[in-house]
Amino acid sequence: GTHRLMGGADLLAETDSLVNLTRGPAVTVTWLAYYLMARQRGGFKEMFNGLGGDESLAGEFVHFFYFFADLHREGLDERLELEVEAWSRLHDHPVFKKNSAVLNDFWARNIDFKSGQMLVDQNVYRSNWRSFDDDWLKLHGLNYPPMPRPYPNFLSNRLYQEIIHETTAPTLWGLFMANQALGLRGVSPFLSPRLFRFCLSLSGAVKYDQGLTKALLRRGLAGVLPESRRMNPKKTGFTAPIHQWFRESRVSGPLKEMLREVPLAQKGWLKSDAVETIFSEHENGRANHMMLLWPLLNASLFLQSTHR
Repeated sequence: GTHRLMGGADLLAETDSLVNLTRGPAVTVTWLAYYLMARQRGGFKEMFNGLGGDESLAGEFVHFFYFFADLHREGLDERLELEVEAWSRLHDHPVFKKNSAVLNDFWARNIDFKSGQMLVDQNVYRSNWRSFDDDWLKLHGLNYPPMPRPYPNFLSNRLYQEIIHETTAPTLWGLFMANQALGLRGVSPFLSPRLFRFCLSLSGAVKYDQGLTKALLRRGLAGVLPESRRMNPKKTGFTAPIHQWFRESRVSGPLKEMLREVPLAQKGWLKSDAVETIFSEHENGRANHMMLLWPLLNASLFLQSTHR
């Protein structure tokens, strides 16, 4: 039903509705799914979400790098070897490889073991810069998120940085605005300040267990969840198939036209040939640009709304 609903111009229309409702770009397509579900109003008054769970309990794959860095700095070589082996065995991917070479490369780019300094991952931050004008990048592209270090270990500092300065604030704003418009109360249990501070006070040694993320939560759910689910090492996201929608001509056609005409292109911020290149690579399967097309769509709709 969702795929049929979002096919063609509905995707643009529904996203535009959400952008105008929240008065800002929707950070992820999950917002749109949340909005559509909440709008059904099936007799409920509250909407629960898991926002903050990955940040407080170390649930993203990139968090492994900082846990490993803590083990290395603390001289826990035996535990480090065990965890890296389990990480490689359980989570390797044809594209996103998991091995010691990948780990050492990440450390060399992002972590200074002597000073404790942590850097913004340039491989991620600059991944789509080729699509934008050099002058625009000089003006806006160097606004790195802050990297404060209030905790004594790499992992807790990275989790703190994400939840305070990167992921939570824009997401909470969108959820609050959507819930307010729909007469719902949003509930984010993992964002309890006491719970968050407690989780970040713990070392990574209790948050991981031989390649398993969120080990603390898993232990707490013993006897509550079926063991096959509680100990499942795979992180499965049930997101909308936005990568498929962007390959449908009913969506790509109107979106291409819009991206050529919106302020992003008119002001020269988006390179003239970027739209064709992005769509060509996405449609023929050479690349999955859903993580670029979604923010371009939302930024364009937001800029359009400010010029209405």
